[in-house]
Amino acid sequence: MMPHPPFPRARPAAGPLIVLLLATGATAPAGAGSPEGGARRYLGWLRSAIEGQRARLPAFAESADAAARRFVERDDWEIGVLGRNGFTGEATGRAGGIIRIGHPRHVAHPGWRGVILVGLVDEQLDALLARIEKKQRQGAYVVAFGTPAQRAAAAEAGVGLDAFIPNGASPHDGLVRSPASAATREAEPRRLLPTQHVANVIALWTWTGEFLAAVTRRGRMVPVYLAYTVPGGKKWRRSVGMTKLHGASLRVEAVPAKRLGGRFLDALRADLDAVAEKELPAIRRVASMAMRARRDGGTLYAYLHGHAHAGSLGGDHDPGYFTRINSPRGVAPRAGLAPEPGDLVFCLGFDALFEGDFFDHFARRMREKGVGLAWSVAVNHPRHDYGRPDGEPLIDQHWAYGDASVRVPGYPLKILPTSGVIGQAILWMVQAEMLALER
Repeated sequence: MMPHPPFPRARPAAGPLIVLLLATGATAPAGAGSPEGGARRYLGWLRSAIEGQRARLPAFAESADAAARRFVERDDWEIGVLGRNGFTGEATGRAGGIIRIGHPRHVAHPGWRGVILVGLVDEQLDALLARIEKKQRQGAYVVAFGTPAQRAAAAEAGVGLDAFIPNGASPHDGLVRSPASAATREAEPRRLLPTQHVANVIALWTWTGEFLAAVTRRGRMVPVYLAYTVPGGKKWRRSVGMTKLHGASLRVEAVPAKRLGGRFLDALRADLDAVAEKELPAIRRVASMAMRARRDGGTLYAYLHGHAHAGSLGGDHDPGYFTRINSPRGVAPRAGLAPEPGDLVFCLGFDALFEGDFFDHFARRMREKGVGLAWSVAVNHPRHDYGRPDGEPLIDQHWAYGDASVRVPGYPLKILPTSGVIGQAILWMVQAEMLALER
């Protein structure tokens, strides 16, 4: 769950530390030819990526400790992010995430100094390396998550990386090769089902856990968000303000290295296992509905409500089934897109169906027009109604109420959300099933 509306920002301070998050390579190989196993194939890769991150916890902890030392000791250093919209959106304004974390526009300010988390993706690699190099000239400390090819590109460009941690994305980003088909409309197969973005999000929260733990070992704690849909969330935000560090009166226990990052990976794996155990039939049902609507001449839309979902569709590795109906920056429909009877909208959100004033009564309006709906949200909020017509399947995301998963001893709320990873996984698992149906 995310806080609404966006919070005000503090004025940038001065003196830089950059932590760069890149996505890297070695994972389960993507086989040639038609994708086999559909959603299970994507699920298998994601599990391997999670376990790969667990093996790299010492590297996460080492780089996070170096960052925390500078961040705590230097009053003029901040923390911020660079990368694609979904990565930076996942890091900012986020339940269980750091409150005072700078958006790319803040990091770009000439006077801004501090820690920068950067999620590299191939389509923005040159631009991001140029931005990193510019900040490095101001004394940046860089921790990188990325593919071996991205690491080599950084070295070739003369961009130094203080630490590099592989994150397990497919070497080609796209997980599977698809044969020429109605889905691709191309003579040559290409790699489909992107992995770099979701791998970066896993790295983001694993590293954040280790960073916060390293701050506790220095006797302090960084303020984090409580979800606004949880009672007291907005009050907590007002009371904390834009404080860089809680005062010394807030006493938290010093957390050993590798513990918070490891517990985040445990929670993420548990949520993903619940999806695998209970939701594969619903995933297949949504995929079948979508393929049937497509064969019958309907248009497939995706309504994606969530921080990590900005910019999710499109790009070289998107199979091209869905058109995003809402703006990546909000819930309002994009101009010129009006679903008609026979079309299908896949609504993927947080913990609420798209009802009421906030969503401009989207579900009711679509039902009145005869537009098909399919859903994926976490069915966990005690005040929300999840009732739907029989023809509207729902894929439960299975993350916990409050959308934060890890406890810091002595801190009054949990940290580190899993929903961004789970939502992205479901988005691509549905499309993996659709690809399998096209074989």
